Amino acid sequence: MTVQLALLKSGEEVIADMQEMVIADGDDHRVIGYIFTRPCTVKLENKDNLSDLSGNKSYEIGLFPWMPLSASQEIRVTTEWVVTLVDPIEKLKSLYMKGVWNDGKASEIASATEQSDSGDGD
Repeated sequence: MTVQLALLKSGEEVIADMQEMVIADGDDHRVIGYIFTRPCTVKLENKDNLSDLSGNKSYEIGLFPWMPLSASQEIRVTTEWVVTLVDPIEKLKSLYMKGVWNDGKASEIASATEQSDSGDGD
């Protein structure tokens, strides 16, 4: 399983188990898109400008199903729509794995929230 965080042209940040879609181009292979499995939109909010005692801002991370009306758990996205792919911070990956995949097994729960602070080096 390869959990990645994608920034899309639309500005959405989507976390999912991602695989490359490739086609043969002679002896080489060319990536033409990605398969997002169980994708979720990531929302980061600083509600009411809360801070902890040391002055670090507190943020809430929310995961919401991306394309929630789709019957498919796998959604194909062309490379033209993906601005960049990165490894998510450990707290986000853990939230996604526990809330959406139930630590490796597909779960019916597709949204969750967690408190995080900006001073954490994860």
